Amino acid sequence: MGIHERLQSVQAVAERNADNIGILTRSSQCLPPLAERLAVLGQAFHGKAGTV
Repeated sequence: MGIHERLQSVQAVAERNADNIGILTRSSQCLPPLAERLAVLGQAFHGKAGTV
């Protein structure tokens, strides 16, 4: 494998990593609202479970 092919391979990996970072960044923006909803759901579940 020549230097040109290696550089293309490294560039392809870097581009995939950049895409993955973008996806992770967008996904992580959804986590706080999801965590809040899960906390409320958990509290509701435990509140109902305690009365049964």
